[in-house]
This record gives sequence, structure tokens and C-alpha cells, in this order.
Amino acid sequence: MRREFVLVLLLLGCRPPEKPGEQGAGQAKAPEEAPRPAMQACAADSDCRVISEIGPNPDDPCCDMTMAGVAVRKDYVNWHFKYRKQHCTKKCPPLMVPGPPTLACGKEARCKQGTCANACPDAPGS
Repeated sequence: MRREFVLVLLLLGCRPPEKPGEQGAGQAKAPEEAPRPAMQACAADSDCRVISEIGPNPDDPCCDMTMAGVAVRKDYVNWHFKYRKQHCTKKCPPLMVPGPPTLACGKEARCKQGTCANACPDAPGS
């Protein structure tokens, strides 16, 4: 790089471009937050779990919501509670009264056509 160009950059308060693989002195990269995984996408039954009472609210990651037999991806639940621990301080509204109890088949997680679901048979015609 020509000296005159570097001098102009320094006078303007700019740094010359770094060479590939080179990091400036004292500049540490901030750790990137893990991306939010899909709530119900799956490849195998083992990717899923059923939440039968209280679980993470997909619209408000800082609070829970009442759930009955909702199948979700395990990675999503793990992400959710890690996110909450790092970012949430607000007080959440009280939870609604739980709904009816979940059937036995509704407590078993299955991956059906790439989506977490429960083990209950699908309704006829669906």
C-alpha cells in the first residue's frame, strides 16, 4: 500500500484495510448470539419434546404461557431459556388457569413430516 494513501487515511481518522486473517490490536470480536431455532422443525422424534403445562411463549421469549400437549423442538427450548437468562428482567403477567389434562398419546413427542407433533393419531381427513 502506498505511504501517501496510508497517511491520508490516518489523517482522516481511518485505518487502512486489514489483510485477510489479520485482526487489529486490542479488537476482540463480540461473541455472536445463537440464532433462534425454529420452534417445531425436526428430522427425528428425538428432536422433539412435549410441553404439557407451562412453556416458552414464542411471542414473548421473556415469559411463559400455559400449554397443553404442545410439541416443540428441544433446541428451541434450550435456546429460549438461555436467551431468557441473558436478556430478560421484566416481570411477566400471571399465567392462565391450565386447560384440560393432556391425553397419554399427547405426552409423547413425534416428528411428523418435519414438524414436531404428538403421538396422537391425526384427525380423519386432515
